[in-house]
Amino acid sequence: MASDAERLKHYRGHVYSAIRPIAQAIAGQPIRVGRINKGTKPRGLRSLAPEVVELIPTHEVLDTPRDPSPALV
Repeated sequence: MASDAERLKHYRGHVYSAIRPIAQAIAGQPIRVGRINKGTKPRGLRSLAPEVVELIPTHEVLDTPRDPSPALV
């Protein structure tokens, strides 16, 4: 295991200052699960229109952040 001084070095500098706000913005995004409707052909992930994707309100991926395992927290 690295020393405290070694760990502190990773939380300083230009790279950390640039990546931290981006990572925090991404972490604040809502988690959603959806599936592509049958019979539709998306032209890429960025062009998924609401009529092409069906949102799934309940899924295992959505349950995990709401009820995390106490052993892993």
